[in-house]
Amino acid sequence: MNKYFVRAAVLSGLVATLALFLGGCPQPTDDSGGSAAQTAADEFKEAQGAALGKTVATVTVDDETAVNAALEAYNGLSGEAKALLTGEKELLDSLQTRIQVLKSGLSVGELAEAFRTDHAVALGKTAGTVTADDEAAVDAALEAYNASSAGVKALLGDEKALLDNLKAQIEALKAAASAAAFKTDHAGVLAKSVETVTTGDEAAVDGALAACSGLSAGARALLGTEKALLDSLKAKIEDLKAAAAFKTDHAGALAKSVGDITAADEAAVNAALAAYEGLSDGAKALLATEKATLDGLQAELDARKAATFKTAHAGVLGKTVAAITAGDEAAVNDALAAYNALSAGARALLTAEKTLLDSLKEKIEELKAPSLAATFKTAHAGVLGKTVATITADDGPAVNDALAAYNALSAGARALLTAEKTLLDSLKEKIEELKITFATASGLQTYLTGKDANDADSPYPVIYTGSEAPTAVYAALEAAGRFVDLDLSPCEKI
Repeated sequence: MNKYFVRAAVLSGLVATLALFLGGCPQPTDDSGGSAAQTAADEFKEAQGAALGKTVATVTVDDETAVNAALEAYNGLSGEAKALLTGEKELLDSLQTRIQVLKSGLSVGELAEAFRTDHAVALGKTAGTVTADDEAAVDAALEAYNASSAGVKALLGDEKALLDNLKAQIEALKAAASAAAFKTDHAGVLAKSVETVTTGDEAAVDGALAACSGLSAGARALLGTEKALLDSLKAKIEDLKAAAAFKTDHAGALAKSVGDITAADEAAVNAALAAYEGLSDGAKALLATEKATLDGLQAELDARKAATFKTAHAGVLGKTVAAITAGDEAAVNDALAAYNALSAGARALLTAEKTLLDSLKEKIEELKAPSLAATFKTAHAGVLGKTVATITADDGPAVNDALAAYNALSAGARALLTAEKTLLDSLKEKIEELKITFATASGLQTYLTGKDANDADSPYPVIYTGSEAPTAVYAALEAAGRFVDLDLSPCEKI
């Protein structure tokens, strides 16, 4: 690694150590859920102490406000807090019942009977006889029930069940009436279909959808078919509008024919095709004729570009792998670059030409291989003259340069240099064994300062075995200003 890689390695280790240390720190825990409920319960008891200090024997009608306030406060608590106050709730319910008895002068049973008498009309209804006109009476009975004490409520279970059933039936009757009225009010648009709807129906469709949204949940549940129809009509109108806008926006391109299209029209055709792809499937289905026109225009432009390519590169396209020479490389490269710049449609018309050009390119690389191999041997003759017996650590940069140059060659050239590659690999391995060892940072700095300036591709191989702090080693590397392949494995401290 070079000196910068070394620094990164040590810093990452310090960060990892710090992260491990922090990860081991105890983390705060949160048991606030249970304590919050207990606190709320305790505060309730303290705040409602006046009411909770009463009994059914000591409570009076004057305590009604305090008892009702306590019950209201109780209802505002969380479920967890309420679970801690079951005894208090039972006491408050009994106090409320007692107050009602004291106020009326009636017993709990008499109060329940009075309720039945007062709301006899509502209680005389059944699910089969109740109508929407009975809603006020049913609501009044339910309101009176809710205002009753727990003791009275306990005697009116059947009446409450009946009232709830009547209320649900009334809501169902109202929903049915609303749904029927909706169908009547919007009969015109509901008679439309996706085949007959037009953009002129948009206001009616939007009005019906808005009206539907304003209905009760029960009424909407009865209009599932109508809502689905309106949604489909709305979608169709949007598709019709999009298709009309497409035709307007791309009228120029759509007015062209394969006979009068020119290269100058290509941008307009491409823009129209790109816009078409961005449309919904429904809008696309309305533009089948326009899409066929655009596809035909694009195909014509692609055919012309393919013909132009063949003419422009006729010379090289007339070559064969038997007749090609290294001197044709520029022409082959130009033709391949021009091919890659063509549209996908034009390239699809030139598969045979592309196959030929690829084979010519491959043949040229084959023809160039001996020359490239010879140049490589000349450029790296010095290091290629070394053996594992004569190589030194100072030859490391030269070996690295040769290996880098080898890797940059074509496959054909590399195939002619197998012996040289084998030699370079063995020299590289030997240099690893010959790395110069330093026990001090100052010794490492002195050695590197005396070496020629290098780059990351030609680092000097060294081994550090000392025990100095990492900062001292890095200071030495920075001062020397050389790239190194630094082996720290013998040093456990760093």
